[in-house]
This record gives sequence, C-alpha cells and structure tokens, in this order.
Amino acid sequence: MTVRFAFAGRCSTEDQQDPDASRNWQLTRAEALTGTHGEITAEFFDIGQSRSLP
Repeated sequence: MTVRFAFAGRCSTEDQQDPDASRNWQLTRAEALTGTHGEITAEFFDIGQSRSLP
C-alpha cells in the first residue's frame, strides 16, 4: 500500500525570493522525506503570503 502525501509550500514575496527556486528546493526536500514511505500526489504553493501580521 502506497501512502499519499500532499505538498504545501510557500515563499514570502516575489521581490524577496524566487518562487521557482523556492518551490523546487522545498519540493525536493519533501520528496526526500516521503520517498521511502509513499508519494506526493497533490501540491499547494503560495506566493506572497506573509507569516507575519502588519
């Protein structure tokens, strides 16, 4: 039985981080962590969603 995982990533804003590079390294890490247990079957990625409130 294969376990299914969802990947959820984010980057601050386009002017502070490259969204493609950020998504790629986060997804690579997630695949390395889940690879022996299952597969990533869904992906969610937010750009420009700050974790801090003004």
